[in-house]
Amino acid sequence: MFPAPFAGDDAAYTLSTVALYARITLELLCKLGVIPALIVTNDWYSGLIPAYIKNRSFGDTFAGTKIFHIVHNLDPSYEVNIFFRISRK
Repeated sequence: MFPAPFAGDDAAYTLSTVALYARITLELLCKLGVIPALIVTNDWYSGLIPAYIKNRSFGDTFAGTKIFHIVHNLDPSYEVNIFFRISRK
């Protein structure tokens, strides 16, 4: 599933790898019996981890876990900010 970073060239493949990574990470923590007090996420592959926790996809397992997401680029020229600049006009 992960032959290279962003190996797929379509949205469906990319979303499936991002979802798989997030779910595998949380599943592995459960199997190891390690429930952290804090999970720090950053970038695409860990970006769905907070959503799975908030959606209670793992029941109450991560109910006490805090999430901190690092936004690594808020420069106005960054491609993601195009939407924000358009929507603010």
